[in-house]
Amino acid sequence: MRKSVGISILVVGALLLALAVAGRVWVHTSQRRMAVRRDTLAVRLDSCLDAATLLCGMDSLYRVKMHRDTAERFRMVRKDRQPDRLEAAVVPQASRPDSAEAASRPGSREETMASQAARPDSAEVAARQDSAEVAAQGSLEATVAPQASADSLGTAVRELLETVKAFGGWMRETNALSVLAKERARFTPSICPLKEGTFRFTAPFGVRTDPMEGDGRMHDGIDLACPQGNPVHVTADGVVEFIDSDIFGYGNCIIVDHGYGYKTRYAHLSIIRTSENIRLKRGDIIGETGVSGRATGPHLHYEVILDGVTVDPEEYIDIKLQ
Repeated sequence: MRKSVGISILVVGALLLALAVAGRVWVHTSQRRMAVRRDTLAVRLDSCLDAATLLCGMDSLYRVKMHRDTAERFRMVRKDRQPDRLEAAVVPQASRPDSAEAASRPGSREETMASQAARPDSAEVAARQDSAEVAAQGSLEATVAPQASADSLGTAVRELLETVKAFGGWMRETNALSVLAKERARFTPSICPLKEGTFRFTAPFGVRTDPMEGDGRMHDGIDLACPQGNPVHVTADGVVEFIDSDIFGYGNCIIVDHGYGYKTRYAHLSIIRTSENIRLKRGDIIGETGVSGRATGPHLHYEVILDGVTVDPEEYIDIKLQ
């Protein structure tokens, strides 16, 4: 009786311990997923904000510079042309010979007196000069304003063309970056290695209880349980880097190098349908699932490696928990 009670206590303690370990594993995995997704969202938001800020800044700078240069050019043209106009209007009045020069020229006294009688007095001359200056000022404004407007329009057109040219260069750079991003997307693991509906998601990425040893260990990939012989598809363009067969580890295993720091591992295969140094396209069949190596049942162990460090494959593919 006492022995059975002791065994029951041990069993209950073991279950509680297993539940505690499973809870800690789940919390750790959830926190890591949330952190990775939060960082990814922050990077995408920063990229969108940078692009919007650049476009708004370019538009604001162009508008402010155009209006400021137009007003400055109008003021400079008006200032430069006004003295010349006034001088041209006043000089004809100043070029008339005075009375002393007229008296010194040879001629009869009657001609001199007649000319002096015909000349207007100083008040009339001053009035005529004032009216001439006013007319010259009006003519100057009438002439300078259209010319300043034409110059400002020409400057605005030239600046608009320069802005369009700069914007065209920016668009070309943006298109080049877009092409580069699309090219890189071809080599980024982004599909499920097994056809949807043919597997069960049995083990996530992270620390878990080892199914064979019973202790907590790091699981560097995800496990997809399925019948033996299920086709395995490569998840991105790349080159087969390594093929191995280890009965105490990954079993029949394939490692594909995708470039840009990405590699993927496909383990516990029953059949390998490729060889090393073969160039692959996304979706190509490279083997079939099995139970080779250290495994408790037929499944696929799938890993994503970035710059030599394993990362959660769920961040690159959408796997529904089944």
